[in-house]
Amino acid sequence: MDVILSFLIFMLFCVDYYYVYYSSIGNNKKLNESQKAYIMSIKSSMTLFLLSIFFNIKYFISDDFNSNDFIVIHLGILNLIAYFFMDCVIGRKEYNKYLLSLSGYIHHIIYIVVSVVCIKLNIILPYILFLIEELPTLILSLGKFNSNLRSDNLFGMTFFVTRIVYHIFLIMMTYNYHIIIPIVGTLALGVHIYWFKNWLNKYTLLFKND
Repeated sequence: MDVILSFLIFMLFCVDYYYVYYSSIGNNKKLNESQKAYIMSIKSSMTLFLLSIFFNIKYFISDDFNSNDFIVIHLGILNLIAYFFMDCVIGRKEYNKYLLSLSGYIHHIIYIVVSVVCIKLNIILPYILFLIEELPTLILSLGKFNSNLRSDNLFGMTFFVTRIVYHIFLIMMTYNYHIIIPIVGTLALGVHIYWFKNWLNKYTLLFKND
């Protein structure tokens, strides 16, 4: 896809995230800062998870991709970049303290670079497969936005299955596309294991207290 066209589409996605965020808080004045921090995350993680599910199934069943598939994948990654960008831009004003952790500004900037590099190197197919790992993000975001939807067990289970077990499997299946995949994949795996360890320790402590 042409660079200028890609940039224009990226800008449209940015406008879309801007509209979704401000229309959401405009329609519900009672949202607190924590809830606001997860509005765009819900939209992004749901979109990318559903796209990735489709392409994972297609990859392992037929491995038959046409030009239209790659256009959709490209659009999906542009959407992801737009989310990271707008979360930083809007978040700096609206919920800055929620972006100061490792999963905030640092994570977003790193993955903007990773996403652009994958587009540049034309390895967007294996990249979209890994975005199935947005499932625990979706579950976490929904739980943060609405406490009635919170499920620590479901989050922990999906995190372990997608971001550790399936992540390792995908590295082994796609490492031959480009050297960057096993490198970034292994680094990401280390972070995932670290996050899961922290979550497990916290969850175990809460369970003991109960």
